Amino acid sequence: MNTNKKNDILRSIEDLIKRIIQSDPPTIELHDWRKTNLRFTDRLTTTSSTDSNVRYIKFHRKQSRMLFTSVVHLLTKIYHMLRTDAWYTKREIYYDEIDIMVNQRMVDSSLLIICYLLKCPPWELNIMSSTKGLVAGPLCMKTGEDEIITCMSPGGTIIPHRISSRSTELRTQAKCVLIVEKDATFQRLLSEKFLEKMPMFILVTGKGYPDIYTRILVKKLNENLHLPILALLDADYDGIYIMCVYRFGSAKMSSFADKLATPNIRWLGIHPSDLESYAVETLTLEEHEKNKLRSLAKKEWVVQNKELLKQVNILLNLGQKAEIEAIYKTSREFNIFDYIGDKIKKDELY
Repeated sequence: MNTNKKNDILRSIEDLIKRIIQSDPPTIELHDWRKTNLRFTDRLTTTSSTDSNVRYIKFHRKQSRMLFTSVVHLLTKIYHMLRTDAWYTKREIYYDEIDIMVNQRMVDSSLLIICYLLKCPPWELNIMSSTKGLVAGPLCMKTGEDEIITCMSPGGTIIPHRISSRSTELRTQAKCVLIVEKDATFQRLLSEKFLEKMPMFILVTGKGYPDIYTRILVKKLNENLHLPILALLDADYDGIYIMCVYRFGSAKMSSFADKLATPNIRWLGIHPSDLESYAVETLTLEEHEKNKLRSLAKKEWVVQNKELLKQVNILLNLGQKAEIEAIYKTSREFNIFDYIGDKIKKDELY
């Protein structure tokens, strides 16, 4: 983070603490509080009788005192972290402050409130989430003064949390990025020499639902290096929803969708419309999966995307789903490389 940005955040924390101290009784105000996406604020805060868009966290009220204390304490810790250039994970904060942060959920909720109040994502406050994503291919990342990471390690390279820094430099000769939903498929592609057979690709996996740093890397590869992003996922609710998290953002981090989402990701497959045309082996959708798909079909960002909505409805009408691995079982003559090439050639990218 550059010095000017850090100083701006430090001043914002000072101003916020000053407002809290000068309020009588000590109070934290959350304007338009629904955007914080907190799920249990009703139990911990009080609502203004005159303005339903304002939420108050008051120290003198028993039901909100714990949250108030947690937010103020975490603010002071973040201030010190920024001044000393220290970094912590949310888990480390919990164990460091276990007497005040009664559980991990309290840390998460306090951080959400602070991010909302300061209009800063957690990585700009020197707070890291755990990273689990992997990247493989002709990519070089310069994340510090002398730290250069190449991404040709067997099994992939862990995406570093410092990818979130604005000073991170990315260099590549690749022409495209392929997001792979699951680590098992990612590893299988590497073992089958995918990067040798298709050297124009960078492979990325978030091992299921992606962490923040995987999403930041994907966004930077698209926006900074202008690489097209394709996604290879299961034809089921989870696969489609994971693609939507990459593409539109998640509910939990919706306030920072502009920093995390990559709207022009193209869905390479497996598409529900492929299940019959490619003779893919399928599994029966459970009722709870159908209910999730019906709910997904009502989301604004799905309704506005006609092709995506069409694929969700095809899945519901078929009552069947399929995993990426099913492509391997279609025939001995047809494999995942043929499938990827076929979809790109036909421009069946939704």
